[in-house]
Parts: sequence; structure tokens; C-alpha cells
Amino acid sequence: MYETREVMVVAEDGESITLVVPTKLLTEERAELLRAAFSGKVAFLEIEFLDDHWKGRVRAKVPSHKPELADLAAEAMTFMGAIVDKRYRWKDELYVESEGYWAHGF
Repeated sequence: MYETREVMVVAEDGESITLVVPTKLLTEERAELLRAAFSGKVAFLEIEFLDDHWKGRVRAKVPSHKPELADLAAEAMTFMGAIVDKRYRWKDELYVESEGYWAHGF
């Protein structure tokens, strides 16, 4: 979803560690849009917290004629630590689901 590159760093004890870092940081405007999307404050995008907590399971639902909102929901979920586990279409809607922040070890 984000462009990354690997950077090797050497710790004080001489051990080498490879880090994966983004090549381009989000603008504050993009971060605010992702937070708004995750909070369900974007038109036609419904976010449901299945465990009544933002760190639990999350499901986003959008009309099938708005696939760009499903992509936005997936990006917002990943940004907030709810890495997307499943995407599917049912009837006239697109769904994006995550087992949640806690389930992914954050």
C-alpha cells in the first residue's frame, strides 16, 4: 500500500538490523482524511466496530458503485493498525474487514 525501502542499521553492539521504512511520509491532510474515514465521517462509508472498541474487529461497508471508498477504507484501517484481512462483495455493497489492531499484535 505504501512505497517502502529497506535500510540496514548497525547497533552499538555491532549487530546489523534491517528496517523497512516508508519512502514518502503522509501529509497531515492525508492523515486527517484517514482518521476521518476510520471514524466513519466520510459520506457513503460505514465503519462498524464489531467488538465495541476501535482496537477490535472492524468492518467497512460502501456501495459497490464507489470502489474508491473501499480502497480509502482499507488504507484508513491499515493506517490505524487494523490491517485488512478480507475484502468481498455482497449484494450491492463492498466490504473490507480486519481482525483488528489487537489481533495483529499491536
